[in-house]
Amino acid sequence: GQGRFQRDETAFIELLGSRYRDQVTVSRSVHFGDPPPHVRAAAEASTESILRCLELTRPGITCGELAREVVKIFAKHGIDKKSRSGYGVGIAFAPTSGERTMSLHPADETVLEAGMTLHLHPNITFADWGLFITETMVVTESGGKPFTRLPRELIVRR
Repeated sequence: GQGRFQRDETAFIELLGSRYRDQVTVSRSVHFGDPPPHVRAAAEASTESILRCLELTRPGITCGELAREVVKIFAKHGIDKKSRSGYGVGIAFAPTSGERTMSLHPADETVLEAGMTLHLHPNITFADWGLFITETMVVTESGGKPFTRLPRELIVRR
């Protein structure tokens, strides 16, 4: 809705910028009040997914392999995630920050190479709420390297 945030609502903040000439997007979610179990579970699944993707990312892994890991993590937290979990970014121009070249979707077998950049967004949305905790990373020989050092946990305002 519009207007003031109300107690027991979850909102998100999305910031876009450029670093080293790469498009960088970062989202964080804020819950007003005490987060119920389903919001906490979604936040835990999102942050765990980002950490796992950063750890697994190397040249040679596919977008689908990363996406299937995200689906498993969300299932472990009791959430059926069907939407994609990220996309390629880089030198894209308006109206979108994504390049529309690859997608972290279980069916996308695009092979990652060093220097590619991805916006990891293991988001979850429902008809009445959603949760967004995201990170932009570059593929390196030793793993995914995030462009930011911002904390990734759910922000709670009581």
